[in-house]
Amino acid sequence: MTGVFGIPPERLAVSVYLTDDEAYDIWRNAIGVPAARICRMGDDNFWAAGPTGPCGPCSEIYYDFDPEQGDDAIDLEDDTRFLEIYNLVFMELNRDGAGTLTPLAKQNIDTGMGLERMAQVLQGVPNNYETDGLWPLLQQTAALAGRDYHGSEVKIQRSLKTVGDHIRAVTHLVADGRDGGQCWGRGYGVAAVVAGGWCATGGWVGIEGPFAAAVAQTAIALGAKAYPNLRERESVILAEIEREETRFCRPWSGGKNCWRKFWIGPPPSKPGASPGPMCLRCTTPTGFRGNSPPKSPKSRG
Repeated sequence: MTGVFGIPPERLAVSVYLTDDEAYDIWRNAIGVPAARICRMGDDNFWAAGPTGPCGPCSEIYYDFDPEQGDDAIDLEDDTRFLEIYNLVFMELNRDGAGTLTPLAKQNIDTGMGLERMAQVLQGVPNNYETDGLWPLLQQTAALAGRDYHGSEVKIQRSLKTVGDHIRAVTHLVADGRDGGQCWGRGYGVAAVVAGGWCATGGWVGIEGPFAAAVAQTAIALGAKAYPNLRERESVILAEIEREETRFCRPWSGGKNCWRKFWIGPPPSKPGASPGPMCLRCTTPTGFRGNSPPKSPKSRG
């Protein structure tokens, strides 16, 4: 952090598990972190793979956006000031079905850094979406909608983030060999991301007609150096995205109108329930995917 990335030590703070004196001692005495910038935390700093299995205390490194506030009563849960950028999980224990903890025979440290969070810090931008790996996608999507991103309402910004992030995800999914041709299984992820990601959202922010392939070309250009298969499968990626966009977005209007009639009619027998016959009626003739209707009247489009 300090040696390679050049982050000033005073910009960093760390957390340790409540009872993890060993981690506290290392940070304080071996590394020299001031005591005021080492925070003992509870269950959030104890990681487990599930109800049973390997687990252990963890220690996290946070970036401080405003060290001028001083070290008195530091609150690492204040996400307006602190951002977790690194995590170390000390896999020391095993939890059995009765909840009993015993030492693992093979202990290890599971460690990882947030790539986009680190990019946010080093590039001095307010969030992950404005880093150089995503920001060009948001800019392009906003331009297609005839909008200025920073001049838009928060809900419009959120929708532009959804579109850009989802198109990047589908670009990599198809590059890795997925496709949307299956109703279930591995390929279903592509269709689900298309449905939830940009067909409805793109229209809502003001984009008319197919547009995803154009944004995907930008996603390919951004990632091709690190992921050469993006260029190798570029034609497949663009063709698959165009196919899925057409297949889903064309019937979107008909299916959406069907669901709108449902929501403004009598309420379902149970709150939040969508009766099977209504789902069948809205999906079968329109091609509207059953997983994509709004979940409540609040999300009417």
